[in-house]
Amino acid sequence: MSSQLPPAVFQLCRKVSEEQHVELYHVELAGRVLKVEIDAPGGTTLVTCARFSQALSAELDLIDALPGRYLLEVSSPGVERRLYRPADFSRAVGARVRIATPQRTWEGRLLAADDSTVKLTCNGRDEAAVVSLAYDDIAEARLVVSNDELLRVRPRPKEHGSMTAPESAGRQKGKQ
Repeated sequence: MSSQLPPAVFQLCRKVSEEQHVELYHVELAGRVLKVEIDAPGGTTLVTCARFSQALSAELDLIDALPGRYLLEVSSPGVERRLYRPADFSRAVGARVRIATPQRTWEGRLLAADDSTVKLTCNGRDEAAVVSLAYDDIAEARLVVSNDELLRVRPRPKEHGSMTAPESAGRQKGKQ
């Protein structure tokens, strides 16, 4: 159940996102729960969400934008994030997506996205097909990430003075 989001709440979310240097990905009021998704360059951490939550909570309380009790939920959109706006689809071109319409669900690689439609390639039983869908026909869309993509290990930058696991493996206490 989605409630009408007061414009003042959205404006405060936008203001705080600019101050915190994060992207305001999505805002939704579901009953008495204000759900805010933010994205930060290099990834959204728990610390990023906590700082945003504290700053937004203080701003919301100052103007009493949501009278009465409410729950503020701040999170990352996640790796299998929903796609809401044409800009979200444009950014996802080349990625695997799942798009649901009232008639069926499509899964494939997003080929293109403009202001009115998206195109994706779907592997059918016999061959790959290109499907065009108007945004008005899309009930829900999200990125799809395979287990291989999730488990792919990205090397972390080595911190000065720290040892990575392979360097420390096999060393015993007191021996170097």
